[in-house]
Amino acid sequence: MFEGCKHVRSDQALETLPVIILSADSELKTTALAAGADRFVTKPFELHGLGCPVEELLARPGFWGHR
Repeated sequence: MFEGCKHVRSDQALETLPVIILSADSELKTTALAAGADRFVTKPFELHGLGCPVEELLARPGFWGHR
């Protein structure tokens, strides 16, 4: 599970790409974060509530190719 997340984190060209996992299974949170996810959001969720984590990750140093 979360092989895609692990792949992103291991690929130097993709490692700064933010990863947000959306899941109805809250028990997967620890596994997702251990695999390299930046955020874990449990469904159902309000769409407007997703804006803050997304904006925070996009503002993170390194996202736009700057390390």
